[in-house]
Amino acid sequence: MKKVFLFLSITCIHISMAQQLDLNDPNWNFDSEGHKILMHEGQTSLMLTDGVALRSDIKLENGIIEFDMFYSDEMSFPGIIFHREDNQNYEEFYLRPWLSGNPDATQYSPLYNGFSGWQLYYGESYAKAVELPFEQWVHFKLAIKNKLMDIYIGNVDEPTYSVELKRAFTNGGLGFKNAFAPAYFANLKVVQTDDVVIKGTPVPEKPMTEGTVSSWEISPAFQESALENSYTLPTDYASQTYTTVPTEKTGVLNIAQYTKRQPGQNTVYLKLDVSSGEGQTVPFEFGFSDRIRVYLNGQLLYYASDVWQSRDYKFLGTIGLHDTLFLPLKKGENEIVLAVSESFGGWGAIARFPSMSKIKIQ
Repeated sequence: MKKVFLFLSITCIHISMAQQLDLNDPNWNFDSEGHKILMHEGQTSLMLTDGVALRSDIKLENGIIEFDMFYSDEMSFPGIIFHREDNQNYEEFYLRPWLSGNPDATQYSPLYNGFSGWQLYYGESYAKAVELPFEQWVHFKLAIKNKLMDIYIGNVDEPTYSVELKRAFTNGGLGFKNAFAPAYFANLKVVQTDDVVIKGTPVPEKPMTEGTVSSWEISPAFQESALENSYTLPTDYASQTYTTVPTEKTGVLNIAQYTKRQPGQNTVYLKLDVSSGEGQTVPFEFGFSDRIRVYLNGQLLYYASDVWQSRDYKFLGTIGLHDTLFLPLKKGENEIVLAVSESFGGWGAIARFPSMSKIKIQ
């Protein structure tokens, strides 16, 4: 009898960790331009337009999140927030319903210091081409174990795809999010448990190749306007307090991870010292989001903008080693400075020297 009682006790404890979250619970915190609790297509649901609906009292580290969403084929971004530390830092998974069937129909991205990162985190390691059904309730399940997450879309037994989470493993709050066209949410269920089986395998990220810059010295943020109408670095750039920070294993530096959002302060310096065994011109590959100024030994050599839709209506501004500048290095020490400015969608940079002949990154 004792063994049976112990089994039942453990079972009850496990079940008590599963929570069906009532949408009328006063613990919901809404920050949105439009939301309502109403009956929609047979379900008690939350209608959400621009904004978020949050539960800070529900903490999830490992476990299962299940919910239903109802959306149209109009532009919207319905999804879920989890591992939330505060309004500026969390993980998110969301849809782009109007892009159903395209490679970016879905999106996983971390949010650091108020900056989303979809321009940095794109491709099969973070998104999936999924045919999304419209004007009906669709079931979603996220299975989270440490740094891995299986994403189930629809009533399926196998994950639609899997991702490796970017943010530090954390026990945080959760909630719903959306923008633009209304979306509906229902049947949010949370199971907090370490007993999670991850079935899928994330598509591996592309590792950095030889010559890729793996760390930078980064300045505090400042106003981009300080660099306008000048072809040289401001005299005070060297007096900034720089911090050495590593890139991700892909070589991408997510600047937002190290810089807090401040009004108007949308630019940082990334500094790199390079030693050259002789005077020579070398190729320098780089990518950025959203705007960049490249300086060599204090002199401006290059400016460009990759802002979303800045070139045509389909231009995404995603980051990659898409640009090459030929740097006239002098013999000895050289200083490369990237001034990187952000609008939205991802604040980052990546750089690589295709040839390391007679040069050394300090």
